[in-house]
Amino acid sequence: MKIFKSTLITIGLLALTVLTSITANASFLVEPHLAYAISGNSTAITSDAKYSGAQYGARFGIQNFGLMAGVDYTHSSLTFKQGLSSSDHSKEDLGLFVGYSAPLFLRAWLGYYFSSKQTPSGSSTYYKGHTTEVGVGFSA
Repeated sequence: MKIFKSTLITIGLLALTVLTSITANASFLVEPHLAYAISGNSTAITSDAKYSGAQYGARFGIQNFGLMAGVDYTHSSLTFKQGLSSSDHSKEDLGLFVGYSAPLFLRAWLGYYFSSKQTPSGSSTYYKGHTTEVGVGFSA
């Protein structure tokens, strides 16, 4: 019984040593972001409106070997243009993203926003739906 007990203790200490010496390669991702929407199309308000404007928000998730995934919240102040007319809108998006962060500070991502709320400036009405995003950017 004494040999069994000392063997069990030895195996336990060996396992503890091996498990604590393994380094973690994953990290939590907490990332505030500033962006500018260069070009977008919307069919929510009119048949075909193009928009652009400033965006800010935050991403929360995990990152491992350059691959990243998580939750994204983005607030946008957009200008919609259709023909000669234009109007200002605010937009709030909440969704999921996946992406890759390359070693040379370049990153690309794809987002699916399951909650998108768009409000025309000076109006109490809003439009709800979902949207997708493809992005390329630089990180510091």
